[in-house]
Amino acid sequence: MRRGSTRGARRRPARRRRAFNVALCATLIAGAAVQVSPAGLNPAGANFAEPKITPGVLVVESLRDDAPGNTGALTAPATSPSQAANLAATASSVAGPVAETAASGGIRLCFGSDTPAEVQVVATAAAKDWSDQLQLTGPTIEVDFYWLQFGSVRSLGAAGPGTMVQDDRLPDPDARYPVALANQLLNEDLAKRDQCDLAKDPEILLLLNSGAGGDGSLWNIQEGPPEANQIDLQSVIVHELGHGLGFIGSPEINNSGLAWPADGGAPYIFDRSVGLCGIESPKRCQRLMPLEVGNIGPLTGGALWFDLPGGVDAELYAPALWNRGSSFAHLDEARYADSLSLMTPFLDRGETQRQIDAAALAVLQKIGYSLHQAPAEFQSIEVIARNGEIVITPVVAALIEGVPPVAIDVEVVDSVGVVRRIMAPVGPLQIADLTNGVSYEIRVRGGNDGGTTMWRTVGPVTPMAVAPFVTGADFLAVVGPQVLGRNLTEAEGQVIVGRASVIGAGPSLAELFMSQRPQQQMMVARLYLGLLGRGPDPGGLAFWTGLIDAGITSERIARSFVRSVEFGAGSEPSHAALIDKVYLSVLGRAPDAGGLEFWRSQLEAGLDVGVFALAITESAEHRASADQRAAFDVVAFDLTGRTPTQQELSNWAEIQQTGALPAVINEILRAQFS
Repeated sequence: MRRGSTRGARRRPARRRRAFNVALCATLIAGAAVQVSPAGLNPAGANFAEPKITPGVLVVESLRDDAPGNTGALTAPATSPSQAANLAATASSVAGPVAETAASGGIRLCFGSDTPAEVQVVATAAAKDWSDQLQLTGPTIEVDFYWLQFGSVRSLGAAGPGTMVQDDRLPDPDARYPVALANQLLNEDLAKRDQCDLAKDPEILLLLNSGAGGDGSLWNIQEGPPEANQIDLQSVIVHELGHGLGFIGSPEINNSGLAWPADGGAPYIFDRSVGLCGIESPKRCQRLMPLEVGNIGPLTGGALWFDLPGGVDAELYAPALWNRGSSFAHLDEARYADSLSLMTPFLDRGETQRQIDAAALAVLQKIGYSLHQAPAEFQSIEVIARNGEIVITPVVAALIEGVPPVAIDVEVVDSVGVVRRIMAPVGPLQIADLTNGVSYEIRVRGGNDGGTTMWRTVGPVTPMAVAPFVTGADFLAVVGPQVLGRNLTEAEGQVIVGRASVIGAGPSLAELFMSQRPQQQMMVARLYLGLLGRGPDPGGLAFWTGLIDAGITSERIARSFVRSVEFGAGSEPSHAALIDKVYLSVLGRAPDAGGLEFWRSQLEAGLDVGVFALAITESAEHRASADQRAAFDVVAFDLTGRTPTQQELSNWAEIQQTGALPAVINEILRAQFS
């Protein structure tokens, strides 16, 4: 589909709530399940450092070259960062008195005096749309709005947060928040700005080119739809206010190339929820893996998703080549061109996209805003009973069906009444310390600040003890998914049941496990042990093996390890220095003269560093020393879902001396299921 404009290049420049939602706020900040109890954000008398305030970013909008009437190659934004800043400064100094208009619900538009009345009407409608969706109970958000000539007919406008704030009192003290959101969360005007005081930084800065298209006729300023060759003004303003509110990330091209964050500071709160999808389905990401801020390798290639509650993640725009201002901080154009398209990067001439959709709201909710809109109902509730515990997994409906809940409220009920009530972020919830043999009903509802879903009841379910190495179906149903990540086939179950009475379940399971365990897990573990000097954490092991499952090559993954901050090779080491460091880290020795010369000549000829690093970590010399520990890490991850302790590693090493790996698996199973 041909696009008429690109939402372009980023440049630096109280309502009473339900008790459920009060507890919900504390739950989300803690990031874990909590027993219901009153909790405040800041302990009384706590001391906090002064907030760090840094310049915001502007999203500079320009017409694309493939739009009708455009010619030539657009290699840079039509409006540069300095030009955008100069425009803002000029507007604030010469525009004259501000025509102030307040939109209901907490957004105030501070119009430059040259802003036509009909443009003010359109902008006020766009701001009201946002204020109707967000619970803005803190200081009024001020938007400095200017309608002025940019000097380029291809420029549409520029917008973004006035400043970014890092503050110990915010939910994530290590991230930067757009000032509009920080003010809402802290209920404080950090800029200490009086109404439309242009001498102070605004929460949001929005500039529009009155001469877009030549004489301004490009804009549709009417309430009705645009003509076929027009850009809809209200659609652009609604989209840009979304960026100003916080739908914006920190990676971008700077003087040294692509960097994350571009200014070298703390990541944005938006960045914290971006992950890499290992397995995609037509509607959602089935396996979203954490993405380390600063790792620029995965930012291109089409696998970036924004992590929303309950696995209803939103795919981000991540083309193979970084698109300045469009990559990362927009939803994917191909997936959402026909629905949920407000925050996609492109807008057709003649297209109207004024609706604030569920995807935009879900992202802003995730970074910290409260919504008026109640959450969509759960699609289903899955419950599994185990030894003394129950695991509850709510399945959230697709984004197209509404904003997903951010938290769950769970009641565990026996024959007498409610025995446990827990609130937690949406996701699998483990409820332990239940009585085996007792039947429980589980009541679940979802919620956000806009309300709650209906209660849903599941059950009865009955936790049962699993004796070590029983030969029944219950044991196989538990151990199969634990060991192989799937249910055992009937034939596999018969083999284990038949042999368990003779040699124990551990060795027979070990044979099955060892024959089918993906070798990429061992390869990733050797990368960790050799290049980073430690075993993999469960999240890291799942992340990198998931990438391999998704088709990412082992060499590319090894390259990411070599370029990581933790490996510490520096930004651009010489070939000799890199070879020395890899040899010392992986093999514990300096390279011999022949090896040094061979690899240096290969790297100078263009060999990928990932190919070199993988050759060393997969060498017989390294595997002789690393394979035992790698196997322990992988076995522990697959059987227990965690990293083994040093004591366990020592114990397993002793066991393996006499019983090999099956004996180690036997020991892990005894501890896990006894």
